[in-house]
Amino acid sequence: MLAEIRYTSFITHARIVEEIIELREETSKTYLMEDGSYKLVISYNPVHYLNNQDNYLNIDENFVKKRGGTQDWSVLISQRC
Repeated sequence: MLAEIRYTSFITHARIVEEIIELREETSKTYLMEDGSYKLVISYNPVHYLNNQDNYLNIDENFVKKRGGTQDWSVLISQRC
């Protein structure tokens, strides 16, 4: 399948149709664009984590204040597959 994918190496004004979940990596997302091309977005930091079923899931970057403390914060990790 990878041989058939056409990535754009230029800035396009095409809109994102959807993320291709099967192509997720720890630090990247791949999107299908409306013109049929694909857009690969690579991050310096992880944007996904690998769950027990070997699926990459989004890291939720929203901080949630814990009860009972003024300095305690946590990051919620989605349990959805």
